[in-house]
Amino acid sequence: MLWIVQNNLYNETGYVRFLDALVRFNCDHIIVKPVPFTSIILPADFDSMTQDVETTPEPSFDPDQKIMVMGATTLTRIAQERGWTPGTYLNDNFDFSVWRDGFGKRYVLNSDATVGSVCDIEIPKGNFLFTRPVLDSKSFTGTVFSAYDLGNWLQSISVMDEEEFTPLHKNTEIMISSAKTIYAEYRMFVVNGRVVTGSLYKSGNTVRADENVDQDVIDFTKKMVKRWSPATAFVIDIARTPNGLKVIKSTTLTQQVFMLLMCRRLLRHWIA
Repeated sequence: MLWIVQNNLYNETGYVRFLDALVRFNCDHIIVKPVPFTSIILPADFDSMTQDVETTPEPSFDPDQKIMVMGATTLTRIAQERGWTPGTYLNDNFDFSVWRDGFGKRYVLNSDATVGSVCDIEIPKGNFLFTRPVLDSKSFTGTVFSAYDLGNWLQSISVMDEEEFTPLHKNTEIMISSAKTIYAEYRMFVVNGRVVTGSLYKSGNTVRADENVDQDVIDFTKKMVKRWSPATAFVIDIARTPNGLKVIKSTTLTQQVFMLLMCRRLLRHWIA
């Protein structure tokens, strides 16, 4: 299988380990430079000062072989558009409405969320509200707003028409829920139905990386995976709250979640 890897992740420690693992396991791979919000892939050594995007040929490889991508959302979307297999673990199961029902509303942190498009979603009552995209699209970062600020923000986005490669616009599907109290947040990695590794990544307001995950979090994650899984490999974020452990979200193994914790346990299960 050929791995197509995005080039501009080199500042991440996990990225270096990932490339080292590809070499160690003798995996075919090429490094590319996807152009954000387009369907263009450039060679990793593309120089915008001396080369032109439109006339620069793409890296050469056989598109009919098995291909897996590692990178940000743009590269994932390109893999889907071109029909690469397996290409990516992203699928329709990463829609909030789907995985909320899959894991079960009683276990999901924002089970009370309202879902709709930016231009016509009904804003729930409450002083502080949380919103994020329904899809695992990274069109904007999940944020807590005051009700007043959220209304103003939605109004400003509602005038933006939907155009090709515009990730946030009036028709973007979002969810809005009441803001929740979270004591700690954990990021757990699942491959082939197994919880293979994880970390505590936020305690209160402090961001941290601690691989010593409490056993009750591991057990809860296993329980959720037994109930439902969105893909062969995915990430599930767990919150410790006043109401017990809850699922924050389920996402693909893309750049943001993959680079937070790239340890040998995950590589051993995922690379081969």
